[in-house]
Amino acid sequence: TELFKGVAVTATSTQDVLSVAAGAAIAIKGSGLSGSAVINIFDETTQAYIGADTLIVSYKDVRVLAYCCTELLGFSGAVAYCGKAGIGSAADIGLITKLTEARIDSTAKVSADLNVQVRVQSFEDVISVAATLGFSKKVAVAVSALICIVDSTTRARLGGEVTASGSVLVQANDDADFLM
Repeated sequence: TELFKGVAVTATSTQDVLSVAAGAAIAIKGSGLSGSAVINIFDETTQAYIGADTLIVSYKDVRVLAYCCTELLGFSGAVAYCGKAGIGSAADIGLITKLTEARIDSTAKVSADLNVQVRVQSFEDVISVAATLGFSKKVAVAVSALICIVDSTTRARLGGEVTASGSVLVQANDDADFLM
């Protein structure tokens, strides 16, 4: 946290999810099927903005800041041990759709004696694990699948009439890390 004087419009969103699924099948003489699946679906919108036809006059700074962080940790596993046939399957599926935006709308009027900042930061951190074991005296099958689809839009926009005695900063950052 920092000491701030002026006008600040902020939006913050954080998702921190742990998903675990496990399956097991045991049959001494027969066949067995085991499966597990983790499915995570996110549809996130995080927006900070100065709207249309708004007038802001600040004797200090004006800041419009949006921040969104999505952390997903998924584990899926299955074990099958059977006499005739052991079949195991596991899947870890993640679908992430995000809009993270900071903006000053086109008909807004913003005046600052110091600085104007329009900044946005978005993070996606995904760790996904799917593991399967199949054991049998005759037929053993093990199948694992990892699917992660991310559609992330991160934008900072400056519209309208903006004046500042200092600087004007418009900045958008998106950082994504995947371990699968």
